[in-house]
Amino acid sequence: WQNTNCILHGAISITGLAASTTGALPYPFTLFLWIWVIVWFIIVEGIELLRAIARINRFGIVKAIGNYNVSQWSRNFTFGMLYAFTASFTIEEGMLLVPLRQIILDYGAWLVLLFLINEILLFFKAKVKWAKKTDHDSKRGHPAWKKSVEV
Repeated sequence: WQNTNCILHGAISITGLAASTTGALPYPFTLFLWIWVIVWFIIVEGIELLRAIARINRFGIVKAIGNYNVSQWSRNFTFGMLYAFTASFTIEEGMLLVPLRQIILDYGAWLVLLFLINEILLFFKAKVKWAKKTDHDSKRGHPAWKKSVEV
């Protein structure tokens, strides 16, 4: 199970966003895509939550979820796409899905912002840690300081 499996619901969200903003597909199909993306969101992110709990139990919170991994940026993108898709169309009044849509609209942007800030902080934490290690290695005459590093 890779971190990037959130691309599953992200791809559906992007498709739904395109369908709802262009009107290229009928409303019932766009609504079906929205329901489909919610189902996949729950499945994928539920598994991710279980993985996080298992990692926290095994390694502690800092090592389990406090490390930078470039693949986590995809989660920010896919959550943002779900929010954008949800905001791009309306659900007819009286449908049972109206409250769910409203919850996503009320809290989704804040969740995306929280994840974005977290990822930025983890990125800088990793870069500071790398810089300290590189500086330490260069003082010891370690050849690592000679290697070019992609940032």
